[in-house]
Amino acid sequence: MGFWDFIKGKPKAAPENVSPTVLAAQISPLLDELNHKLFLEHQFRLMREPIDYVVPAVWGAKKDGSLTSEQREMHQKILPYIQKVLGIIALDDLNEPQRFAVDFLLRGLIINRLTYTVSMAQNKGLSTGPGDGLLENLETVGTA
Repeated sequence: MGFWDFIKGKPKAAPENVSPTVLAAQISPLLDELNHKLFLEHQFRLMREPIDYVVPAVWGAKKDGSLTSEQREMHQKILPYIQKVLGIIALDDLNEPQRFAVDFLLRGLIINRLTYTVSMAQNKGLSTGPGDGLLENLETVGTA
């Protein structure tokens, strides 16, 4: 135990022989699954609404007004995935502002992935038909 660890009263954690990407390898497939599910189930609305339509759905609230029924439905599908991811990264030692920061980053990542998929589909001209082929051919690069 180092001097500052002794002063703080915290024992030094034993080094783990775990790959640094082990958590990302668990989280990335969940986020891919969520993105795929949301896009396929809501593509017709997502393709016709402004790109920021997904933001209130991810957060479960709007600044002005209330969510549409479809945004509420999307939010109910998103919540279990957020809880799974936060469970994987185990935030027990974080204080409330730190937990909110991680939640904020996670929701931002979900928004970015979904808006990217919608924009990509719009650029491919899929606004009139299903986007099954788009997601099948979409390659995830890395796990960061």
